[in-house]
Amino acid sequence: MWAGLALAVALVGALAGAFLAPSALGREGRRSPAWQRSLSVYRLLAETRTVSAPTTILSAHITLARKDTVFVQSDGTYIPGGSSAANVYIAVDGRKASNDSLVDWRTSHLPTAHPFDAVGALTLPAGRHLVELIAEPPSLPLCVGENCAPSGPAASGGSFTVAAGASLSVLVHPATRVSFHVTGSDAGPFDLTTAGLLTEDNRLLGPLPWVQLLSANVPRGATAVALGSGWLYAAGHGGDGMLSLLVDGSFPGNAVASWANQDTWPGAESRGSLSTQAFLSRQARPRTISLATVELPWAPSWGNGGEDPLIYSVAAGSGLTVLTGGMALAGSATGDSTNSPNASGVWVGSSTGDPNSPPVGTPVELASGRIRVPRGDSGVVMLSAKSRTHGGDNGDTGSVSHGTISLWLTIDGKQVGSRVFQEIEAASSGSQRSIAVSYLAAGPHALRPGSHRVAVWGRADGSFVHAYMWRDLPLVWFD
Repeated sequence: MWAGLALAVALVGALAGAFLAPSALGREGRRSPAWQRSLSVYRLLAETRTVSAPTTILSAHITLARKDTVFVQSDGTYIPGGSSAANVYIAVDGRKASNDSLVDWRTSHLPTAHPFDAVGALTLPAGRHLVELIAEPPSLPLCVGENCAPSGPAASGGSFTVAAGASLSVLVHPATRVSFHVTGSDAGPFDLTTAGLLTEDNRLLGPLPWVQLLSANVPRGATAVALGSGWLYAAGHGGDGMLSLLVDGSFPGNAVASWANQDTWPGAESRGSLSTQAFLSRQARPRTISLATVELPWAPSWGNGGEDPLIYSVAAGSGLTVLTGGMALAGSATGDSTNSPNASGVWVGSSTGDPNSPPVGTPVELASGRIRVPRGDSGVVMLSAKSRTHGGDNGDTGSVSHGTISLWLTIDGKQVGSRVFQEIEAASSGSQRSIAVSYLAAGPHALRPGSHRVAVWGRADGSFVHAYMWRDLPLVWFD
């Protein structure tokens, strides 16, 4: 197996990067003029949209007075229309500028609403530019059992809906240097061994067998924000596929990087989207940050001898966006300082009256921090929040879990942007998925000078024995 893994790593190293877009402006600490940054735009989808062909869901125009870098992000929820598949991405001037965020419900036992996340960046010349959030039903071969490796004739993704509240953020000059790469082909299949690495109390006993997919350099003395987003699929057996971000080849801890998970079995989605993020403070040495994949290690009591049986691949079009330098207001907040993917799970709702869990419908703060905006600053700030969801029921309690688990942001106690949600039903109640939401304070909603409290919240609504979310680096902000 390890020989196969070495070959897989070599193949992953050959993946094509889409483009590298360094800004031509300044060094660490130099700021974009307010008149350029003030061109940043935030849009929200007012009404649910049905999609049966490539459709522009949201759009924005920006007119740059000079060449500059532009960061784009979209988060929201797509809802199956029966036997369907969905993909969402961002395009700039007709050119794809983000990862693909894809889910396939066609072999799911009970299709449910799922969050999406698309992120990217590029350098644009002076002039007028069109940014579009595009949704489409992808044409893919059907999965055969728990094997979704491309084979056989492609079949239409049918139709689906994008829930109201989907967002589109366009941030002009987010950092001194901006890079964006996507995988040029599928990576894998991977059949990793992790048995014996996770204890019953969620401690890691040894290093995980990471496979690095994409990388970018962080210069010495620079802060960095990294966002990885894409999709993966079962390629022989379902299980828990993960993405995260490594620093110099090692996982930097849950206070620095988040974990993303997609349970790839027919009870959930055999093809599904997921996203992760990291925040690196300044250091005197250069570093390399990498998007990497691994399976979720299982504790011995979880079955199969404590070995996650997953065989999977990470799809082409998965992306890594890295922003370095020039971010005077950048920061992060976390509720976890360990290095385990399962250590920071918290109950966010129970309908059974458990005194140790908040009742369903109760907002639970996952993390919070303060942004201090100085006088003369544009006040344009991007917030990115990520967590994971779990219905807290693997079938041994009568499969009572059903409802939604949601994620949203507040500034100074008021909700900003929208609420993104994962729908839970009995068939997928024991499945873990990624969830992400973002908000761009721009235009009339740019932050005023002073101190602002920002927070990310989770909530379970419905019927749950225990619903879970996670606190590994749930909140990042940057300007």
